[in-house]
Amino acid sequence: MSGPPRRAVKQSLLKTSRASSPVASAGQLEIKSGNRWLDRRRLLEKVPLSYPTIWKQMKRGEFPAPVVVGFKNFWAEDEVDAYLAGRPRRDCYPQPTATTPLREANDE
Repeated sequence: MSGPPRRAVKQSLLKTSRASSPVASAGQLEIKSGNRWLDRRRLLEKVPLSYPTIWKQMKRGEFPAPVVVGFKNFWAEDEVDAYLAGRPRRDCYPQPTATTPLREANDE
């Protein structure tokens, strides 16, 4: 077989993908004791967004970056909670005020 060994190709791909991914490096990582870590499945259960949308927001710096352990991503739960708390809330069901009376059940 001609060309570079398979291992060298794999390592070069890992280096380029790690350099371009929005993941916190070891120098920037601040681990807090007692923090709970969310894997991808638990993150998607907690956040009402698709994974591609989360990834786009991470690239823009809008969503907390994960910590990579091995080949898995983990997110700090308190950072995800802070992200969710900072999101605007939509008032789908406005509360009645003195100027807007409640509708009666028989009104149509």
